[in-house]
Amino acid sequence: MEKMIRIGWGLGLALSLHLVACQRDEVVIHRSESSNPGSVQSNREATASEATPLTVTIEPGSPTVETDLVAVSNEAAVTYRWTRGGSEMGGEDRRILAKGRFAKGDEVSVVVAIAGNTASATTRVRNSPPKALAVKLDPPRDIFMGVDIRAVPEGSDADGDDIQWSYQWLINDQALPAETDQVLRGDRFRRGDRVTIRVIPSDAEDAGKAYTPLALTIPNAPPRFTTTPPAAFESAVYQYEAHANDADGDDVRYSVASAPGGMTIDPVTGRITWPLTAQPSGSYPVELVAEDGVGGRTSQQFSLTVNPPGGA
Repeated sequence: MEKMIRIGWGLGLALSLHLVACQRDEVVIHRSESSNPGSVQSNREATASEATPLTVTIEPGSPTVETDLVAVSNEAAVTYRWTRGGSEMGGEDRRILAKGRFAKGDEVSVVVAIAGNTASATTRVRNSPPKALAVKLDPPRDIFMGVDIRAVPEGSDADGDDIQWSYQWLINDQALPAETDQVLRGDRFRRGDRVTIRVIPSDAEDAGKAYTPLALTIPNAPPRFTTTPPAAFESAVYQYEAHANDADGDDVRYSVASAPGGMTIDPVTGRITWPLTAQPSGSYPVELVAEDGVGGRTSQQFSLTVNPPGGA
């Protein structure tokens, strides 16, 4: 029994000593690290630096001739060397390659270097879609119901490509599926309608953004004379039945703004009557007026010459 107790005590002592020894080893190691913390941190940073490779990318990802190219590296103190189509671009040793130094389809690369390490990136300059700048309407004035409208677009293409145009006419903000020509017929709209057009430029590769100018509100159409006065007359009474057409379908009323004495006009039919009895010889100016009752007005001017019997 005593022997067993001694053995147990002896084992317990041995275990205690072992544990103390382990604790002392840990303390020593801890003191060794804390005695020079800078060296451990430096080693870790050096290891991390060696593990991070030098990288570079070119932005934007899909460049055109309208954008600068920018080399983006994970290191600041690097040197740059740009190439175009495999040939080095002299003088281009900065982070940015300015637009104007490359063209559509060019393969552009950049090589960055630091402390003997290099990295490179390559991109290809893509097509630049054309742009619509303005749309003019022809005729520029006097657009009424019955007058055809022609759209004349203006645009630009940064690559110098030819521009094709597609058209879509809209009336009162509603697209007319059948009206996709450059010309809108005058019978497709009426007084008060809001007419505009949507144009889309495109080149052989891409379409640009749609352009829609401000809408044109179709004004009232003034009456238009469709008859001309007789150039000569031989009877004792001069007669002329004037007629004016109104594109909006308004009723037309006639009057004379300037006429020789005795000349009359029927305000509804436009029939002019002028007795020539006792009229002195000479030239007589005449101005007829046609009005539609909603602000539309037009005039027709001519002269009548009276010669005495037997005169030249």
